[in-house]
Amino acid sequence: MSKELVLALNATELSKLGLKPKGLIEFDLASDPDNLNYALLPRHTADDKSIPSLTLGMMYPQILGYFQVVNEHGRILTYQRKGKEKGLLGKWSIGVGGHVSQEDLFDLHQHSGDTYPTLTELVYAGALREFKEELGIDLTHSVNIGGIDDFTTQATKLLYSVTDPTSMCHVGVPMSIELGDFTTAGGLTLDPTEFNNITWLTPEELKQSGLDFETWSQLLIEQF
Repeated sequence: MSKELVLALNATELSKLGLKPKGLIEFDLASDPDNLNYALLPRHTADDKSIPSLTLGMMYPQILGYFQVVNEHGRILTYQRKGKEKGLLGKWSIGVGGHVSQEDLFDLHQHSGDTYPTLTELVYAGALREFKEELGIDLTHSVNIGGIDDFTTQATKLLYSVTDPTSMCHVGVPMSIELGDFTTAGGLTLDPTEFNNITWLTPEELKQSGLDFETWSQLLIEQF
């Protein structure tokens, strides 16, 4: 059984934002100065689809970075899901990222001595780690994300949906990550256990592709 802990938000606080069954909502990661609205849950419980765990998951949805990787031609990394999340297996996606874990919390505490990092610091730390693990790159290679200040400025929305068991237990922080010619210079190494049928599509091609996209990707593509 996995001992991983994952970052989750208090749904009572999220409900104050005027949540819809699904959509993009305004959300300022830096607006939580008291750091009282997040918790760390055991992932094996948070990801379980039994009724008790789903109830807990809806009370404390896990927050994930959900980033669109854009190359120098304005094309977006598009792929078919592999990996451990059975609810998304085989779905097409334009999102890269993942959970924020206790590893990110401990690393922040070790380097800064801060016992209660902000949500922004935690999600940024998780993004740095996930990009390294899944793409083999340092996020600071991005054209538009040079550090946590750039990240904070652009982390202004939240993806939310209750249309399927996987989505209802998660919320996503979407953001476009522009990697420029780094994507064609041999600098991108995609994790073969997570990515399948990799391609690069323009926003218009994504709209017209007819591919079976996961809910969060559908929501973003509709905004293009």
